[in-house]
Amino acid sequence: MVTRENRTNIFPFFQPVVQYAENVPGNYGEDMAMLGDTPTDITITDILAVWGAAVATLVLIWDIYKWAKSGPRIVLHACPDMKVIGVNEVSEDKTWVSVDAANIGDRPTTITTLGTRYYPSWFEKLRNKPKYSTVVPSPLSGRLPYKLGPGERWSGCFEQDRFEEEVYQGGILVVELYTSHAKSPNKVRVKLQSPEKSETS
Repeated sequence: MVTRENRTNIFPFFQPVVQYAENVPGNYGEDMAMLGDTPTDITITDILAVWGAAVATLVLIWDIYKWAKSGPRIVLHACPDMKVIGVNEVSEDKTWVSVDAANIGDRPTTITTLGTRYYPSWFEKLRNKPKYSTVVPSPLSGRLPYKLGPGERWSGCFEQDRFEEEVYQGGILVVELYTSHAKSPNKVRVKLQSPEKSETS
């Protein structure tokens, strides 16, 4: 049993609280002082039970966190204004968007489809009303479908030239990457800078 004489030995951090309570004027200090003089029913078993419940709660929170973070996790990047050199089948005059996907999760997934969506304005994007969507069945240098394991990367390119005129007029181009483990695609916006702005900057 924990009494006034031995409780500070069990809980050294509790002693300043008791001293403060006894010095507080009014009923609160008196009540706490009276409580300190009265043996309580707290036992070592009770203390261990509280400690065990706290540890079990922390373990449960950690398990929930690990469950939320488990599985494949795709980080997607898109780099515009790319040129391809040294490939006979590809014209060096064309401009490409390079798409890079990395799996930073702990399980593999399969990249199934690469596509794009074009929105004439931010208002249309907020409404999720694209003017048109495209599919890139055979991206340059990127085979599809492709099994992407933990810690692995995939990259592919598609032609940028066909989107430039509309994007330069204020449109929004979004790349979408579909995988086997998720219902919704990974998305990233492609930011194109018009030649006029490039010359003035």
